[in-house]
Order: sequence, then C-alpha cells, then structure tokens
Amino acid sequence: MIPSRYYPYFWFINSTLATGTGALIGLFFFQFFIAALVTLGVDVGPWCYFVFPAIFFFLDQVEIWSFFQGKRRGEFEYTYHEKLATDARKNPKLHRLFKEAKEGLRLGDPASMVSKFAEATEMFPESFVAHFRYAASCEILGKAAEAVAGYETARTLLVKSTAALDGYVAAQIERVKTKGPSGTSASPGMQYVLY
Repeated sequence: MIPSRYYPYFWFINSTLATGTGALIGLFFFQFFIAALVTLGVDVGPWCYFVFPAIFFFLDQVEIWSFFQGKRRGEFEYTYHEKLATDARKNPKLHRLFKEAKEGLRLGDPASMVSKFAEATEMFPESFVAHFRYAASCEILGKAAEAVAGYETARTLLVKSTAALDGYVAAQIERVKTKGPSGTSASPGMQYVLY
C-alpha cells in the first residue's frame, strides 16, 4: 500500500522537472528560431517562453495519471519501494551503495555499477529493490541470464505484493526472455525521480 503522502511528492517532483525541461527546450527553441519567427510575422513576446513549459506540464499530467491509475502503476509502486529502501536515514549502507552504483554509471563504468548492486544483494539478500536494480544493471551489460535470475529473485522477495508491482516485475522477466537485455535501465522509466 502506497501512503497518500507519496502521491503529492511524486506529482510535485515530476511536474516541476517536466516544466523545467519544457522551459529549457523553449528557451533554446526561441533562441535558435526567433529570427525565422519574426520574419514569418509571429508575435514573439514574453508569453512565448511560457508555451513550452505549459505543454510539458500538461503532457506530464497525462503521464502521471498513468503512473497513479494506469498501465504504469507497477513502476510507480517500484519507485516508492526504492525510495523507502534507500532512505539515507533508515538504511545508510544501501543508500551509499546505490549512490556509488549510480555514480559508476554516470562516469561511464557500468561494470562498477553492476558490482555495487551485486554487493548490495549480498549485504541485503532480502531486499527486493537491491535484486531488482542488480537485474536492471545486468541488462545494461547485456547479461540476460543474470538479469532474469535477478528479476525472478526480486519477484520472490515481494512483500505484500500488488498485482501492478508483480505484473511490472513479471513484464521485465518476459521482456528479457523474449527480446533480450535492453542495454538501458528498466527502472524507473522515463520519469523524473529525485533521490
């Protein structure tokens, strides 16, 4: 069960970052195309800078609804479990390992990321999130068998599983089995989540 306080948090973070992305894209768009727009007679007043952020904000609301009630509900539940499991106040060791793993990927060293997630699964063998992230990181390196095993282990560790979250993990297993590893992280999808 996802607590009600997580919904506004998720909405606020995602909406703010989507609006900011729209603002940046709009700024660059108008910087590069302002001369063409003026030549075409388009009124390029200050209001133009609000068009892209508004578009991105409203498109993100549709996306957020699919996380709350639609087909992406399993991803939403996963983000909550990951946020809870890696809370620096409640679990500083797992938080540190996840942070080091993300840093390894950012620096272009996916093997380091996989080793950090493997270390997390050894230190926290009952952690659904650690096994799920280990499986997702194995996909980046193209290790299909390890990814499937990691997802299957994560699926067995689900505590109070919901149909959406179980379906999300099962979909990852099926995707890797049928299409092979994706080469990119399967979580948390195309959303903005701050940790």
